[in-house]
This record gives sequence, structure tokens and C-alpha cells, in this order.
Amino acid sequence: MRPVGFFKPSGNFSGNVDRWHHYYLYMPSIVIIDFGSANTSCNLKEDERHRGVRVFTVYFLTSLSETECIDCWMHLRNIEIDDEEVSGEMDEMFRLAFDEDKAVLEAMQQENLRPSNQQTISLAMDKAPNVYRLRIKRMIENELNKHRQRSY
Repeated sequence: MRPVGFFKPSGNFSGNVDRWHHYYLYMPSIVIIDFGSANTSCNLKEDERHRGVRVFTVYFLTSLSETECIDCWMHLRNIEIDDEEVSGEMDEMFRLAFDEDKAVLEAMQQENLRPSNQQTISLAMDKAPNVYRLRIKRMIENELNKHRQRSY
């Protein structure tokens, strides 16, 4: 497939590439995104991706309350690591992407907080967020149980 826009000049790609985009969730609130591209002719194995153009984005959330959090992110790359202009361009690209996500998430939160008599319907695409919510709920319950046991 064709390279992603900002990878094309950095990877000096002229044709199709092999692309990857993997998400790793570390409960409760850290996500690492590993994405990149390599010329199809390289035929890289998973443990050789460092030979392509590779970026890691690390996204951290810190809860302040049930409805507020602080989000922080950073990215690491294996290309043009000393080029401040590339750093600025990538910072801006990620800032735009995360700001778009933020706007959508805030709108969803407002809708979820609005009183409603309508029953919620879960679709197949809701499975991952529902599993995540259940895991968070269980983590909170476990912490509360530990706290109760220490209080005696």
C-alpha cells in the first residue's frame, strides 16, 4: 500500500510499502502506538521493524475525577532524530490528531452525562471500550477492597 504522508519523504519511498499500526494498552491509562512503514522489497519480520521508518507514540492519562483527566503524550522516532523542523512538524501533526480526538471524546462525554430514559444499545464495535470499562471497574473494586481490608 502507499506510504502515509509524513513517512513518504522520511523513508524516501517511491512505491508501495508494508505498513503497521499496533496499539498496546497498559492498564489503567497508558497506550503505546507503534506504527511505521518499510519498502515492500525489505520483507521485514516483526522484530526487524527498526530497519523501516518507525514511530512510537506514548499516551498517558491521569484521572482527576470521574469526569476529568490530564492527557499527555510524546513520540519517539528512528528517522531524522536530530532535525528540529521534523520534530516540530510531527509535534503539530500529533497535536492536531489528539485535539480532534479530544473534541469527539468531550462531545461523547457530554452526551453520556445527559439524563436520559432511553436504554443504551451496544453494538459489536462497542466491545473493546466496554471490556476496558469493565476492567477499570474491577481495578477500582479491587483497590477499594484492599483499602477496606487495611482499615480493619
